[in-house]
Amino acid sequence: MELMGLLTGRRAMCASTQKPVTKSVLEGLIDGVVHAPSAANEPRSGFSTI
Repeated sequence: MELMGLLTGRRAMCASTQKPVTKSVLEGLIDGVVHAPSAANEPRSGFSTI
């Protein structure tokens, strides 16, 4: 399944693994966060990745 399809279609995480997340996946997630709508269309204060 495509990354954006996963972000918009799945609402709960049922399982996890110890497999590392690739840089390209992280970049896709960050891109999704940057373009996602916010409450009242207000700008985001920021976010962090670990």
